[in-house]
Amino acid sequence: FYGMVGLQQADPLFQYYEPMYRVIIQGNINQILDELDLLKGVVLSHTPRISITKQLFIQFMMDVYHLFEHLKPDDMTSIIKEI
Repeated sequence: FYGMVGLQQADPLFQYYEPMYRVIIQGNINQILDELDLLKGVVLSHTPRISITKQLFIQFMMDVYHLFEHLKPDDMTSIIKEI
């Protein structure tokens, strides 16, 4: 739904999402959590606009959700809680 709307090439966060997406589609939850920690560090060090940060994390959660949507609701809930 959000796609890459609002993320411009000049925005420092833009360069981090494509490698993150590659990790997400591999489906390894531990790697996904590591990438999330990396993203948190990038956000804290670059202090982007709030709207860009929200969009990036919403996109992250949506991509993870779509990857694991085949799971039972309880399993999905535990993954989302961990994230």
